[in-house]
Amino acid sequence: MERTLRAAGYDAIHASSGLTAIELSTERRPDLIAVAAPLEDLDVRALTLRLRGIPELKDKPIVVLDHDDGVMDALAVGATGGIPRGGSPSAVVRSIARYLGGERDKPDESSELRLRLVSEGLAERLESKIRALQKANHELEHHARIRSDLLRNLTHELATPLTPALGYLAMLQSGALGRLEPKQLAAVEAIGHSLGRVERVTSMLRDVNAMESDSLPLHRARIRIEDVAAACRDAFASRGESIDVVVSTDVEFRGDLGWLVRAIDRVVENARKFSSNDAPIAVEFDVDRDFVRTSVVDCGPGIPAERIDRVGDMFHQVDGSATRRHGGVGLGLAFARRVVEAHGGSLTVASPPGRTIGGRVFTGTEVTLRWRRG
Repeated sequence: MERTLRAAGYDAIHASSGLTAIELSTERRPDLIAVAAPLEDLDVRALTLRLRGIPELKDKPIVVLDHDDGVMDALAVGATGGIPRGGSPSAVVRSIARYLGGERDKPDESSELRLRLVSEGLAERLESKIRALQKANHELEHHARIRSDLLRNLTHELATPLTPALGYLAMLQSGALGRLEPKQLAAVEAIGHSLGRVERVTSMLRDVNAMESDSLPLHRARIRIEDVAAACRDAFASRGESIDVVVSTDVEFRGDLGWLVRAIDRVVENARKFSSNDAPIAVEFDVDRDFVRTSVVDCGPGIPAERIDRVGDMFHQVDGSATRRHGGVGLGLAFARRVVEAHGGSLTVASPPGRTIGGRVFTGTEVTLRWRRG
């Protein structure tokens, strides 16, 4: 029908579904709305009723292309007119012109009965949808409980053997269990590096589990931005990281220093994961009206535009394939987002940043954490 109307000189806008038709009609306010049955997502009668209930469209002609009974049902719920299915293109164009000219079909004597039957049918479908949504909600709650239990149990199972392993490792490195040869020391250092990765993942799982169970113990106090920046510098230095930390404005605010530093550190770890070892990473602290703003920027490969909205979701990986180059379990940014949300803030992502910090241009990704100053 779209091609037919365009050939006749009309500016026709195609909607692929009933919901899209509602959005486009509300936004564009066309001179006439033509609804062709059947639709995948909405019943034609339900769509007609919905369109007629939108104030901006109450006087717009709504024409339904359907079989005779479908047209009469649509007229009963407010359609302007109907065009029988299977008509020739020229007949469709002539009918559209008539309705644009102000003509309106009248419903037959059965319209009251049809309206009641349509209303009953809509009520039944609504009840069915509500039942389906309730069932889906129960299933989601069940899966959420399973995920929470899995996180808790997995954290426990990892932490239990990890604690003595790290203890014995420290004893080996200190020489408490005897002097080690250079090759043995190198092996112990490699073991330490691997156990360190397991410890970070375990710590992350513990933190996220606390966030998921709403048991995150926030201890708010009056602190300054420079306090957070200094703690971040210490955390980066402890890993041998060379990170530029810039404080553009130093103000006082209420927040949990420990959780905020860990959130920023997780974002920096994520930036390093996707950057080469010598690639620059910077952290900038500033104030944005009633919020403290922390931006972490890098020169990594960036994030495709279609994936940005998923960044920060639990377990989401930009590259989740079995052959991915980068490690991690997709929890770092999710954890950071939950920390700033607990502080009344948000996490946003931009790629590329298009920003310069400390005289250096960053081309990869910018993750911005905001939290309230109050």
